Amino acid sequence: MFKELRKRNNLTQKEFAKSLGIAQGIISEVENGLKKPSYGTLCKIMKTYGEDELIKIMHQEDFKK
Repeated sequence: MFKELRKRNNLTQKEFAKSLGIAQGIISEVENGLKKPSYGTLCKIMKTYGEDELIKIMHQEDFKK
């Protein structure tokens, strides 16, 4: 979902990371399925891009139990 959100906003990984105040490497790891986003990163997405985007991310398969 990170990649889709990033692409919808016409951002590179570097630009997306900067908008969230996190390292570009984290974006890459999440997009490649190597890491799940932290709670803090999810909060930054909600603050920066809105609650709807956070809800979309939380409903991904990776977050279902």
